[in-house]
Amino acid sequence: MAGSDSEKPATTLKRTRGESDGAASIISTSTSAESLTAVPAPAPIPAPSASKRRKTKEPPAIPPVPDKPNQCHFLVKRKWRYCSLAARKGKKYCGEHAHLDESESKPDDPRVPCPLDPNHTVQQSRIEEHLTKCNSRIVPAPYRVVDFNLVHAPFTNAVTPLQARSRDEIATLIAKVRKAYAAMLAEHGPIELVELDHAALDEKKKVKGTWKHVRQQASLVAHLERIGALETDRAFVEFGAGKGELGHYVQSALTSKTITAPFYTVDRSNFRLKFDRYMAVERLALDIKDLDLAKVESLNLPVVALSKHLCGGATDLTLTCLGHYANAVQPKQGISHVVIALCCHHRCTRETYVGMPWLERFGVTVDEVPVLGQMGGWAICGPERSVVAADEEEEPEHEVSAEEQAAATAPGEHYSGLTHAEREEIGFMVKRVLDYGRVVWLNEHGMDAKLVYYVDRAVSLENCALIAMPKRTE
Repeated sequence: MAGSDSEKPATTLKRTRGESDGAASIISTSTSAESLTAVPAPAPIPAPSASKRRKTKEPPAIPPVPDKPNQCHFLVKRKWRYCSLAARKGKKYCGEHAHLDESESKPDDPRVPCPLDPNHTVQQSRIEEHLTKCNSRIVPAPYRVVDFNLVHAPFTNAVTPLQARSRDEIATLIAKVRKAYAAMLAEHGPIELVELDHAALDEKKKVKGTWKHVRQQASLVAHLERIGALETDRAFVEFGAGKGELGHYVQSALTSKTITAPFYTVDRSNFRLKFDRYMAVERLALDIKDLDLAKVESLNLPVVALSKHLCGGATDLTLTCLGHYANAVQPKQGISHVVIALCCHHRCTRETYVGMPWLERFGVTVDEVPVLGQMGGWAICGPERSVVAADEEEEPEHEVSAEEQAAATAPGEHYSGLTHAEREEIGFMVKRVLDYGRVVWLNEHGMDAKLVYYVDRAVSLENCALIAMPKRTE
């Protein structure tokens, strides 16, 4: 795998604290070895001080109906605002929500979920016409190869969920997790908290209600610079890109260095208000599992892979995609650097997870991967997760399993027999064990990989990043 093997000094070091999973670390702005003190297991999140205690979010009042001419009157409850699309003249709702208007209802021709994307609806009589122009339609492309990046064919046997297992079975699985976590600490060492800052986000910092995202994006951009990824003769691929915001700021950082580089964004969903309009970028609209990167005709440079909060199995699909690319092209045209912010381990799957050889060392079977992912949800679900800071205006950036959130907030004893603090401790162990399997995979594929806490847990509970660069050659 190709790319620069020189690690550059960090950009501005913004904050240094003890390691998020309980291990203390002293971080230097130089590239010399950091002083680290390990502890055997992650500690629960400490209770906030009285001055910083989070306030319970009261149900907000329903906002007044929009006074903007022709604005749709549909209340988007997730964002607690009205739909921004234009209503048809003389009507209360836009075309998407017209079915809510009783005067517009057509019992013999109802609106039904789109077969390609159930997040929007279409008149039943117009489905065939809609499928030819739907933004979620599959467009043939030479780089689309169905299931190309799966590490295992789809399984047919069902997996017993965590809450349906006995306490003895859960205890046995926890024992495997503790053993693997201890081995991870012995091999990898304590995970450092290194939160960096970057000038590319300076203007964004002035926008109210975005501080959490800004700090995360700034740190990820700065980590790319720190490991020497923001240089010439590289192509940048943002996986699970969404609107492409992180890539936009990476491109801004390159522009400030008078560097022009090809950019690609990969996402299976279509988004409005994409950052593509501010960038020179090629969008690859498909699922990562179907992407053969080597068949993207315009791509002929070493790849820098980046992502902010790449959910569960999507991270593993990305790594497999990069591995296929490195194997298919010339050695100097392979993988340059990787910076991926990890999240949503409950979405890890048997078909995608790349770290099975690592897990098998501790007796973990492939059928236990999704169960471990569910257990990882213990780290970030519970009663206190439903509260927000009084000045918080952002949407949630990650999710937890609905089953686990329901179990965590239900009255009475948890099905595992463990307290919330015990479950939280185990949950964070699980996340790091699954993440370290990815580190092992990268190291076995010619990279020098590690895990880093790129922001404090007060900013995001999903604060771990997978960072890799080419191994140094003597």
